Order: sequence, then C-alpha cells, then structure tokens
Amino acid sequence: MRISVIIPHYNRFQLLCRAVESVLKQRFPPLELIIADDGSNDQSEVQGPSYWGKAVTWLSLPHRGVSHARNRGAAEAKGDWLAFLDSDDHWAPDKLARQVEFHQQNPRVRVSQTQEEWLWKGKQIRPLKKHRPPGPMLFRPSLDLCVISPSAVLLRQEIWKTYGPFAEELPACEDYHLWLKITAKEPVGQIKEPLTLKEGGRADQLSRRYPAMDRFRVWAIFALLEEQTLSPTQTQWTLEALRAKTKILTQGGQKRGRDLSWLLRWVTSAEQGHLPSKAERDARLLGDWA
Repeated sequence: MRISVIIPHYNRFQLLCRAVESVLKQRFPPLELIIADDGSNDQSEVQGPSYWGKAVTWLSLPHRGVSHARNRGAAEAKGDWLAFLDSDDHWAPDKLARQVEFHQQNPRVRVSQTQEEWLWKGKQIRPLKKHRPPGPMLFRPSLDLCVISPSAVLLRQEIWKTYGPFAEELPACEDYHLWLKITAKEPVGQIKEPLTLKEGGRADQLSRRYPAMDRFRVWAIFALLEEQTLSPTQTQWTLEALRAKTKILTQGGQKRGRDLSWLLRWVTSAEQGHLPSKAERDARLLGDWA
C-alpha cells in the first residue's frame, strides 16, 4: 500500500514539528508526506523545507483555508491511499501499520479510522460515548455530529476522487459534508486502538472562532439533499437532522435577538422537496453571525 500523508498547516510551526515527527516515526512508512502550507506568515515556509529536506514535500499556497490546503495536498498526492493529519494532532507509531493490516484483511473496505485519545490543555480526557463510532455504518450517527476525524482516517484515492473534495466554502465543520457523502455509501472500518492523539483547548482552533457552528452543518445538509444521492430512508433521517439542528439555531437566535424564521421556512420547504439555492445558502448561512 502506497500512502500519501497530507498535513494542512497555518502558523503552527512548533505543533507542526510534532505532527511531522509522528509521521516520520511510523512503523509503516508512507510513500510521501505533503505539507500544504496555507499562506503562513510565521517563517514556516523558510524553516520547514530546510529542517526536513527531502523527507517532506512542501506546498506554499495562498491563505484560503484548511479545506483548500487539504484539497491541494490531495491533488498532488502520488499514493493510492490518502491519510490526513491536522497540524495540531499527532499519531502513535503504529497508526498507519494497524490500518494497513486491517485493509489487507478486509480488502473490500475502502475507508478506516482509528480511535482517538484526547488531550485538553495538556490533560488526557476520555471521549464521550456519543463521539465513539458505533460500527462501520456511520451515516445516521454522522448526521448528529462528526464521529469521523480527518486525522484518524485512511482512505483509498478512488474514494477521494468519487466523494471529495472538502467543501472550501465552509470556514469550519468543513469535513462534515464529505463524511456524510462517504458514509451514505461506504462502510468505515474501525481500528479499536486510540492511535490518533488530538489536542484541544487552544484559542486558535476553528471550533472556537465562529458562533453558531451548526449553521455550517445545516449548509452541508442542504447541499447533500441537493445532490439527490440518498435513499428514501437516508433522506428521511437527513430531514430529521436538519429540523433538529434548525431548532437549536433558532432557539439560540431568539436569545440573541436574531430572527431566523426564514430558516424554519427553508426546512418546511425542504420537507416538501423544495430547496434553497446555493447562492441563498451561502449568503444566509456563511455570512457574519457575530
């Protein structure tokens, strides 16, 4: 198996060093390690290539967000398998090896993920039960929240070409749409060991930067419905999730004096088979909600 590892990076050189070293220490070495630098201005572009030399491929990109960086890295990848790693996460040495072993034993499964170990401001915490994937068929639980982490996944290049790329319109929750498309059609193999280490609690994380994060997931659900690739049962689950997330958003909007009655009307129309245009979704859901 030829694996291309892609790390998107923006102004996190010290954390990037830890991520890169965890890739270079893998028991199953990847074919290549691509660092997609999203227009960093912290001297990363100078330090990184000279520090690692030919051990990494460094892509210097304009600052257009993490999805653009991941997508460009995937476009450059030469491997027939892709693994993503966020620059603030890192891997245990057996991460790729265990996934390779799994896919050799389960050749029809084209996507897998390891379990995670979480660190919050340096302290280890146990993921809640709702964050633990219940099995290989993940579409329905993925509607409620992301039970797949980019840093934990290994997928065939053909899966990426079929269902990708990451939605570059979304400033956060950018992976939610992709995982829904994949899990609607594909089983996701589960590696039981927590071989992906995620660290949270920092002010620069996307999850702390934007208010009303569910609006990005609502955008993704409308996009998924528009693609018309779901079964009738999956469509019903998706509409139920859309109404639940809209209820949360409208309740929050009421507390802040924001009128979101238009969103409720959108959901009612979606249940009748009529969806807002992409231009309407972008304008209403991706704008400033401060």
